[in-house]
Amino acid sequence: MSQPRPARTSHALAARFTGLVLALSACQSRPGTREEVPALDKALYDEGKAAFDARHFAEAQGHFDVLWQRFPDSSRHDDAGYFAGRCRFGQGDFRGALDVFTAMRAAHPDSVYVDQAAYFSGRARFELEDYLGAVQDFRASLQADPDGQHADNALSYLGRALFELKDYPAAIAELTRLEQTYPESTYLDSGRFYLGRCYFAQGEYARALPAFERVFLTKGSDFADDARYWTGRSRYRLQQLEAALADFRDVVATYPDSVYADNALHYQVRIHVDRKDCPAAAQALAELRTRYPQSDELASADATFRSGGCSD
Repeated sequence: MSQPRPARTSHALAARFTGLVLALSACQSRPGTREEVPALDKALYDEGKAAFDARHFAEAQGHFDVLWQRFPDSSRHDDAGYFAGRCRFGQGDFRGALDVFTAMRAAHPDSVYVDQAAYFSGRARFELEDYLGAVQDFRASLQADPDGQHADNALSYLGRALFELKDYPAAIAELTRLEQTYPESTYLDSGRFYLGRCYFAQGEYARALPAFERVFLTKGSDFADDARYWTGRSRYRLQQLEAALADFRDVVATYPDSVYADNALHYQVRIHVDRKDCPAAAQALAELRTRYPQSDELASADATFRSGGCSD
């Protein structure tokens, strides 16, 4: 079983650990005083958890690594492995987090943290673009506790991982389950967006459109600009050109820093060309050149413009 690589322990932590050992030894040598000092594993856990809750992940990792490595018989050993992995995840060390979660799940298959460890293992794999492994972990998390703390998150990321694997029917099933089972989930906007993307990828534009529209039921969603762009793409495919044009204009006006803003202007050019409205197409193309002069969309938008018989 692999062991987690310890964090670079600070002098303060080393001194604290030494002090705890000496204090415990001193109390054990004096009758009647042993209960006055908490067990060393509990002290390490309490200090690590306090640092973790304060988002001081490097400091917390030092405590949890010591507890994990030096106290294998502690009742808090599974806690230590789980939080040691979480600390690494919180610092962006996804490979390290994955190693620790794997070791913890193998050592403590019946731990109360096993569903959460599987979930964050899946998250780490997702970040590492191991989507197949992520699917397996998210399913393991849901199997361990279908109503667990991260069950809705796991369903959302399971759907996203299946989307990345282009298994659209399976992704649709999981994301539909998310929407039906957890109507108050904070992951609903993400789930609805990727549900729409799955339907769109399958050419089911009439089903994609309402999924994208439901993203806006979450006020201030981080997926709002993405959803507005893809409602435009769906309406364009459905030949609802006026509504699509309004969507693409909204992307540029409301979300000018969106990764889709230049794409939205390209689609404005395309719609105007489709309508044989070369002056409007030229205006949209000029706006694309002005707003996003480094855009990869410029060449294709220009080609669209000229292939439609328009010229500057």
